[in-house]
Amino acid sequence: MIAANSMDAAPRDGRLLRLLVDYSPEANAAEIEQMSAAGYLWPHTPFEDTCETAWTVGFNSLENTGEDKWQFVGWHWSQDCFTEGYGVVVGWLPFHDPSPSEAQAQIGVLEARLAELNSLLNAPELRDFAYGAVLEAAHQRERFSVDHDAGKGPEDWFWLVGYLAGKALRSAIAGDLDKALHHCISTAAVLANWHAALLGADNRMRPGIAPPDGEGRP
Repeated sequence: MIAANSMDAAPRDGRLLRLLVDYSPEANAAEIEQMSAAGYLWPHTPFEDTCETAWTVGFNSLENTGEDKWQFVGWHWSQDCFTEGYGVVVGWLPFHDPSPSEAQAQIGVLEARLAELNSLLNAPELRDFAYGAVLEAAHQRERFSVDHDAGKGPEDWFWLVGYLAGKALRSAIAGDLDKALHHCISTAAVLANWHAALLGADNRMRPGIAPPDGEGRP
C-alpha cells in the first residue's frame, strides 16, 4: 500500500485530497455505539470489500467553515451507488497526477480489481441464495439497462417473473439441478429489481421488450 502522510499536516482548507480511511469496528467503536443506540446500523462504505483501511477522496473545510470534519466518498454496497463515507481518516496524500511509474502501478492494480469484479458480476452463484440474488440483480441492471420507460410496466415485471419461475420448474422436472437453482436465483433478482423500481431507488432495468418504433417512447 502507498505510504500516507501524517494527519498532523493534512490541509484543512477544502482542497480535494486522497484519504486513507480506517473502516474497522475497533477504530469506529464510539460512532457504532451511538448509531446503534439511535436504532441505526453502522454503514460499511469502503470501495474495497474490507473492514480494514482503504483509500478514497475527500476534504476538510475547517479554515472556511470552522468545523473540523472530514467528508469523503463511500460506496453503498446494498444500493450499488456512491454515498457519504463513514470511518476514521488516518492518512492523506495530495490529489495530483502521480509519477509515470506510480500511475502504471495503480493502473495495473485497478485493472486487476476490475477484472475480478467483472468475473464476480458475470459468474452465477448457485449455492448462496442471498449473495447470488444480489449478484444476479446487479448483472441484470447492467445487461438490461435502458434510459426510457418502455417495457417497464407492472405487467412486464409480472410476466418476466412467471417466465423465469417456469424455467426453474422445467429444469427441476428435467433433473437439471444447476439450471433450476440458477433460475430460482434469477427470479429472485428480478423481484429485487422490481422492488427497487417501485421504490424509485433504481429504474434502469427493463423487464419487457421494446415496443414497435414510434410506440410508447418518450
